[in-house]
Amino acid sequence: MPTREWTLQIQFDGSFHIGTGYGHSGRIDRSLLRDVTGLPFVPGSAVKGKLRHAAREVAPVLGERFWVCEAHCLPGSKTCIPCRLFGSPFREGKLRFTDACCQREDNPWIDARLVLESSPPMIWGERQSVAIDRRQRIARHGQLVRLECAPENLLLSATVSGDLDAEELQLLRAAVRSLFFLGSGSARGLGRCQCSLL
Repeated sequence: MPTREWTLQIQFDGSFHIGTGYGHSGRIDRSLLRDVTGLPFVPGSAVKGKLRHAAREVAPVLGERFWVCEAHCLPGSKTCIPCRLFGSPFREGKLRFTDACCQREDNPWIDARLVLESSPPMIWGERQSVAIDRRQRIARHGQLVRLECAPENLLLSATVSGDLDAEELQLLRAAVRSLFFLGSGSARGLGRCQCSLL
């Protein structure tokens, strides 16, 4: 069966945060992941992981033929569709994902003058949160965290490729439709999105 390609479009309803694990000294504790032009993106591995989880959640609703293993299908046993599509520690998955990137033609309102310079990068947006002490139910002293957020209402696109049969494609489409959040901070209103497979 020949390999096919689809475009995965992710339309964010607001801001999102995919972190780098680093900050900007004194300004931001958790900075936003950016490409070489300074625009935010979502790594393909993050998209694949969220879709794998969504596929495992939605598969039982589609019928008995879409059974799901407990964690990962073991070698020599029958393989469930999510493990066939997304892989497991014991087998390679059929699907390949590129990073979900922000294209300037899809988002014409983005400042087209972004370039990498020696000056500090532009901070798109900032959210503040505080760590909560679960036992005392109060804010922890000195635990204010500032994180950088992507601009609101971005449209990102990724390429998904693989050789899928009709059932596998049905599950992939259902998983894409059921994906409503990407990135961290969903409990604080970040990362709400709508996805479509074209």
